[in-house]
Amino acid sequence: HGRPLAGEAVEFVVLWGGGSVTPADTLTDGNGEARAQWVLGTRAANAVLAVRAGSPRGELKFLAVQQAGPAARLGTYDYGHIDNVAFVGENVGAPAVTVVDEYSNPAASADVSFFVAEGGGRLEDGRDTIQGAVTNYLCCTVVKLPVGWIMGAAGVNRLTAKLPNHNAMLFDVVALDHASVQWYATAGDSRKLALSNNGHFILEAFWEDGTRSRFTGTYAINADKLTLNGCWLNFWDVGDRVCQQMTGTVGSDSIDIDTDTYRKK
Repeated sequence: HGRPLAGEAVEFVVLWGGGSVTPADTLTDGNGEARAQWVLGTRAANAVLAVRAGSPRGELKFLAVQQAGPAARLGTYDYGHIDNVAFVGENVGAPAVTVVDEYSNPAASADVSFFVAEGGGRLEDGRDTIQGAVTNYLCCTVVKLPVGWIMGAAGVNRLTAKLPNHNAMLFDVVALDHASVQWYATAGDSRKLALSNNGHFILEAFWEDGTRSRFTGTYAINADKLTLNGCWLNFWDVGDRVCQQMTGTVGSDSIDIDTDTYRKK
C-alpha cells in the first residue's frame, strides 16, 4: 500500500549485453530503496538488467542501448581487396577498409582519407587526396576509395588509407612494365601468363560467360619446376580473394600448369 519496506532482499542480474552490476545482491534501506552500479559492456547492442525482489518473486527490467564509440582503428575488409601485381598505367580499382571503435564495434561514421604515397601513380579523378565513401552494413562499417587507383612507374606503388589521429592501412601493388615480362598463353588465349624479370607474375583466366579472374603474386623457377604463390581476385564478385600455391613444369617454349599448356608468345 505504498509503505517502504526496509531490509528486503533485492537481486540485480545482467540478462543481456554484457557488462556487470555491483552488488549483485543487497537489501533495501529505510526508504525501501536498493541501489547498484551497472557498468555496461563493450558490445554495441541492447543491454538488459533485471531487478528481482519480493515473495512471490517480482521482476523489473531496465533497457540500455549501447552505441558504438568514435572511429578508432582501420581494419581489412574481406571484400575490399585489389590485385597485388598489375601493369604500369593499369587501373586496379578501389580498395576498401573497415572502421571500428576501441572495442571493435563497427563505427557509426568515419573520416578516412586516401592518397597515393609511393610509385608515382594517381587517383582516377586527378585529386591528390580524397575522402572515402562510407557504407554501414550489418557486419561492419566499410570505407571505400570512391574512384580507381591508376598505377605509376614500374616497381612498388603504394596507396594509404588514413584515419586522423589513429592508424593507417597501406595497399601495395607491384607494377610491371609490359616490356619486362615474358608472355605465355593457352590455345585460344583463354588463359594468359606474364612472368616478370623481378619474380612477379600475372595469370588471367577468361571465361565463356564474359567474366574473368586474375591470379597474381610471386614465382620461382627451380630446374624445370615453376611455383606460383599468389591470390585469385574474382571480378564477378568484386574484392573476393582466394590465396593459394600452384605448380607447373617448364619446357623450352611452354609451361604446363595443371591440365593447361601455356605456349611462349
